[in-house]
Amino acid sequence: MSPENPIEELIHKVAKTLSPEVDEPQTTLLSTASQSQRRELDLELDLKLFLAAIATGLGEFANIQAKGTNLEPELSAELIKLCQEVSRLQQCALESLVEKEPTGLIKERLGISDKAILALYAQASEVYNEARYVDASALFLVITLIDPTIHDAWIALGNATYFCERYRQAIWAYSMASRQEPENPISHLHAAHCYEALKEFDLALTSLETAILVIDENPEYKALIIKAKEHIDHLKKIRSI
Repeated sequence: MSPENPIEELIHKVAKTLSPEVDEPQTTLLSTASQSQRRELDLELDLKLFLAAIATGLGEFANIQAKGTNLEPELSAELIKLCQEVSRLQQCALESLVEKEPTGLIKERLGISDKAILALYAQASEVYNEARYVDASALFLVITLIDPTIHDAWIALGNATYFCERYRQAIWAYSMASRQEPENPISHLHAAHCYEALKEFDLALTSLETAILVIDENPEYKALIIKAKEHIDHLKKIRSI
C-alpha cells in the first residue's frame, strides 16, 4: 500500500473498520476469513463510489462558478477555492466515518462559512428545479457532507435521489433529515413514497403512521394530516388487491 496515496489508505482503513465481523460462514465454499475479506472489498467499492460522487458534486459546483454568478467577489472566491478541495473533502468525509467522537463539522475543518453554504444550497436548488436530479443529488450530497445539520438539504438530497429511483438512498437521506428535526413529519411522509415504490407497503404504512404521531405532537403541521391519511387509504387499497 503506497504511503503516497492517503485516500487509498483511508479507504482500506474505513472498510476494515466498518466491515461487520462474520460470526459463522454463510456458505461452505468460503471460509470466515474469506467472507470477511469479500465484505471489505465490497465496502471499498461502495466507498470509491461515494468519493466519486463527492468529486462529481464539487465538479458541478465548479461549473456553476465558471459560468458566472451574481455573488459578491469574496464569497465567489470562497466557493471557487472549495471546488478545488476535492481530495481534502474526500479525506475529511472518510475520516468522519471512523471517528467515534467527531472533532467538528467538516465546514469548520475546511473553514467554510455559513454564507457560502447558503449560496451552494441556492445553486443546488436551481439545478433541482431544472429536473436535473442526478446532478442535484451530487450537489446536495456535498452540502450534507460539509454541514450535516441542515434539515432541508437532507430532504432535497432524498427528493433528488427518489427521482433517480435510488429509493434506499432516499430513505437514508430522509432518516438523516428526521434526526435534524424530529418534530418535522415531512421526512416520514416522503419515506412512505419510497417504500411504496419498493412495494414494501407495511413499512410505507408505518412511516405514515409515524408522521401522524409527529403531527399530533406538533400542531403547526396539522395541514399535512389529510395528505397522510389519504396516502394510508391508498396503500390499504393497493395491499388488498
